[in-house]
Amino acid sequence: MKSKKRIRNEEEMKKIILLISLISVLASCGGDGGGGGSAPQTTSATPVMPTPGSTNTGNGNTNGTNTGNNNGQAVQPQNPVPAPAVAPQVPTADNRFAKPVDSRETTGQGVKVGVLDSDFLSRDVKTEDFHRRIDYEGFLQNDTFAQVINDEFGSRMTAVDKVLGPDSTLSKSEHGLIVATILAGRNGNGAKGASVYGVSFGESGKKIVADKSKYEELYNSGVRIFNQSFGTAVEFSDYNSTNYRLPLRPGVLRERESTADVLDRRIDELNNFYKKAVNNGALFIWAAGNTTAIEGGGRKTYNAPTIQAGMPAYISELHKGWIAVVGIKPDGTEYNPHLARAGAAMWWSVSANGNCELEMCSVHGSSFAAPRVTAAAVKVKEKFPWMTGHELKQTLLTTAKDLGQPGVDTIFGWGLLDETKALKGPAQFNSILIVGERASNAGLKGQFNASIGNSMTSIFENDISGDAGLLKSGNGTLILTGNNSYMGNTTIDEGKLEIYGNNTSDITINHQGTLVTYPTAIINDQRNVNNNGGTLENKGSGAVITGDYTAGNGAVTKAEIGTKLTVRGTVNLNGDTVLEQAMGNRYITAKGMSATVIEAEGGVNGQFAKVEAPEMIEASVKSDEKKIDVIVSRKNVEEYVS
Repeated sequence: MKSKKRIRNEEEMKKIILLISLISVLASCGGDGGGGGSAPQTTSATPVMPTPGSTNTGNGNTNGTNTGNNNGQAVQPQNPVPAPAVAPQVPTADNRFAKPVDSRETTGQGVKVGVLDSDFLSRDVKTEDFHRRIDYEGFLQNDTFAQVINDEFGSRMTAVDKVLGPDSTLSKSEHGLIVATILAGRNGNGAKGASVYGVSFGESGKKIVADKSKYEELYNSGVRIFNQSFGTAVEFSDYNSTNYRLPLRPGVLRERESTADVLDRRIDELNNFYKKAVNNGALFIWAAGNTTAIEGGGRKTYNAPTIQAGMPAYISELHKGWIAVVGIKPDGTEYNPHLARAGAAMWWSVSANGNCELEMCSVHGSSFAAPRVTAAAVKVKEKFPWMTGHELKQTLLTTAKDLGQPGVDTIFGWGLLDETKALKGPAQFNSILIVGERASNAGLKGQFNASIGNSMTSIFENDISGDAGLLKSGNGTLILTGNNSYMGNTTIDEGKLEIYGNNTSDITINHQGTLVTYPTAIINDQRNVNNNGGTLENKGSGAVITGDYTAGNGAVTKAEIGTKLTVRGTVNLNGDTVLEQAMGNRYITAKGMSATVIEAEGGVNGQFAKVEAPEMIEASVKSDEKKIDVIVSRKNVEEYVS
């Protein structure tokens, strides 16, 4: 810790250096120069009027004549015209703040994604030998698995060993490769820069064998987004929390373990992994299901997703990281017959194009819709790397294009996936998505958690609606450029929240938080801003708080000279509040200037305890019933140094 004597010495040295700088500036300047608010220049040299016969040193003429007149006669000076009186200076602020945009192209670079499916390991088998080849019309039929993986993914694909056991065999089905190619292959339209981990779950009695150990292997490798284009062909809504394990048992059957207790234990172990992973930011994306053949002809349709896609109905903790994907036509209409609908899973369902759309593959199914949603999740994750599965899910669902009945419905869920809109951030802060349907129905609203660290900056460009609020945490910056109408509270715990448009939310600024308002920002619907020891920084003039502005102990209100914040309600300054006044690029003279920093239509209660300004600027405030003015002037250099 520095001693008091050392601190005093350092302060004296700063003043000496400042004085030397001032002398240097004065020696090099002959008049009133411009400069910023902390510029050292404070005095100007007195101009000397020329007398008849004096030497004009500006042109090298030593005959006492002005080089602009060559008749050899001295030029008599005219009587100086007095300068017009200088009116008191009224500073204005630059209101030209362009809304920022984030137009970066995203490919999923740096994001790891898992595809848990049929077979990624039969490397030397040609597709013409696949037992389901006819179902996919010979997808890349002249290539082997190894060739497809190399062509589509190169080094971006990691094929994970299959689940072991005598009843678990490789399926030799190209289903998994098609799903992965739609998601992230070079010939698809997905996340072409993502790192893909393909897990061969294998088959047991023609049922895919899910295994917790393979999930854990991917999770421990850094995978947080998982695609599952499989499921048991039963509607989840036909079961409840006590018997839902029954249709799941064949999917965990291995090593000839057939007792119900053993299978249920495996199901519970897998579910415990799901809960743990979701709680730690994972996102599981499931195909909702298709149709099944009916004996004697025809197809059975389903009005709700499979048992796996519907799991949040039985385990509520999964709602934060679970999406069911309904397969529909690219134009937003259903196939005939329709694939599995959203049903009672509508709050965690979204629809997507179910066409294969790869070379020699024109079939359709929800298996091919799911990877399109997963690819969008990967791209959003690249753009907003701080988002957990919970925020990714909210972003994907709330930006979907509404289909069918207005709002979320039992056919399409939230509607048709809109990847372009999702890459601009969420479009709703929705309490059901944040806290779950049961908690929301009980009155709990919740907040979208923007935990942005590493001094990162993210931009939400959509107009955001909804009944929930926003929590800003982490030392990074979140910028809202839309006209927002969400009704829940906004809390800034850490970092910055910058607002460009309309907002209908009460805002609380805590100790480590900063709210930045721009000229086009309006905190409307009589909403209040409460500064609990944080910082409110107003840029430009035009920002409006329609309710009250209350600043408590330690609160800082920051503005540049010439900016003005309008408060329709009252301004309440309580305790040790600070006004931090910046000068921008404006040069402040000893004569000084005055400007209104806050205009309060409902009146001003209290006053700022302290005014802070650049080192060479003297600043004070003057308040009346409806406004707060700041008065600034340049300090006398000699008095300051002494």
